[in-house]
Amino acid sequence: MSRQRRLLFVSSRYLFPTDSGGKIRTVNILRGMKGGEFEITLASPLPARSRSGDLEETADICDRFVGWPDSARGPLFQWTRMRHLVSRLPVAVATDDSKRGRRAIERELERHPDIVVVDFPHAAVLAPPPYPCPGVLFTHNVEAEIFRRHAQIARSAIRRTIWRDQTAKMERFERELLPRYTSVVAVADRDKEYFKRAYGVDNVSTIPTGVDLGYFAYAGRAALDDGDGLPTHRG
Repeated sequence: MSRQRRLLFVSSRYLFPTDSGGKIRTVNILRGMKGGEFEITLASPLPARSRSGDLEETADICDRFVGWPDSARGPLFQWTRMRHLVSRLPVAVATDDSKRGRRAIERELERHPDIVVVDFPHAAVLAPPPYPCPGVLFTHNVEAEIFRRHAQIARSAIRRTIWRDQTAKMERFERELLPRYTSVVAVADRDKEYFKRAYGVDNVSTIPTGVDLGYFAYAGRAALDDGDGLPTHRG
């Protein structure tokens, strides 16, 4: 009997609570994969303050969870992270780096997974490719494009300068990183075309973001009519 193949999934953030679009997308994809072809090991920081239900939540999306203490981010974090402006990496990437995270993932790589999936380019700072197995980069945006928009709408000259510098760093980071993966997953065809056009990456597939129809059930106009011709709100 052949063994179940092992998948190491690397995230630079704890996935619960699912309070952002990226977390919701990642959690639902992992939940859909659980119990399938792969034994899934999820590696991510542990929340600074554990919550009741954490273990139950991770058990719903992976077979094993490997964590390390997340760095404390106090009220001055938005200012202290500015020290990374002098880094070659974008600030958003540099702040996700963690020596404890790197060590934890190195140990998991020594277990010889069959595939490594990295969630968001930022998480690659914890587990830089290449790996001893195929690697997949799971993107949720074109990060440099978001940075460029910030540079365009920044009100002050200082902010525009900072965002332009960060845009250039993120473009370089993405351009150097994406081709090092066996496969790249995008959320939309427009992102796929951008990666191909701007970075020359051809190994991109697309998993579109969907809607949970079990939660957001469709109700036609007739179902929302309360009898006097006016639509009735359904909370």
